[in-house]
This record gives sequence, C-alpha cells and structure tokens, in this order.
Amino acid sequence: SFNQVDYVHFWTSRWFESDPYAVDNSAFDANYQLTPMGYSLKVWNTFIKGKIVYTTQVSETVRSWASYEPTDNSLSIFLLNKNQVSQNVNINLNSYTNSIDNECWVLKGASPQSRTVTWNKSDSISLKGSKIKTKLEPLSVTVITFPSSKLE
Repeated sequence: SFNQVDYVHFWTSRWFESDPYAVDNSAFDANYQLTPMGYSLKVWNTFIKGKIVYTTQVSETVRSWASYEPTDNSLSIFLLNKNQVSQNVNINLNSYTNSIDNECWVLKGASPQSRTVTWNKSDSISLKGSKIKTKLEPLSVTVITFPSSKLE
C-alpha cells in the first residue's frame, strides 16, 4: 500500500544468538520449527491476494486488512485482536459478491509475549447478505477467506 516501496525482504532463518527469541528477527528456531514470527509470515503468505483492499478501523484493539484477487474473485480478510478478551465484530462486505463458502483460520497465543502459538482452522463464519458477525479470540489473528469462483 506504499507507492514508494517495491520490495521488502525478510531473511527468515538468520540468527546469531543462542536463543533466537532474544530478538524478533527469525521465523525459525534452532530446530527449524516456526516461531511466532514465522507463523505470522505463513499466515500472510498463505492468504494474501493480488490487491490490497481498503478497510476501516474496527476499534482501538481490533485492526483489519483485506486482499482481493480480481482474476478469480477470491477474498481474504485479516482481523487482528490485540485485546486480552474476545471481541465481537461486524463486517460489511461492500461491493463483493461470491458464494457463502468460506474458511476461517485462527492464530493465537496465550500472551503478547508467547513463545508458542496455535494455528487452527475453525468453523466457517455465517454470512447474511454482505454482513458478517463473528467473535475474535483474545490475542489472535483471524483470517476469513472466500475461495475463488468463476467470474461470469
């Protein structure tokens, strides 16, 4: 979304300390297991689409991003809940039509400093027209993704 940025590179497997958690610059631990940083990169790279879509701020502790792929009409919505309690959110999908089929994935940790996180597929969300009502887990990133559909 920054016109002057063409490329960003994150070296995912570089660390010099004996404890890669001493700094937040490695996607893998010493045994090449994903760190929380690694999971965040996995989430973004798995669900990012060709175009970033404008979203509005939900609240002080909930942030949203979305991306859309015009060639196949797929959409991904990323919701970050920085709060230590669940948050109810209402989402309106302006100018987007597709099937109601979707997947919902949740990345979460027990605290902001968690060295272990979980990454699980959860139940799909309920869509009524262009409106979504859902509850975000505490300290989580939720991805709601609508798969590709053939455009007429």
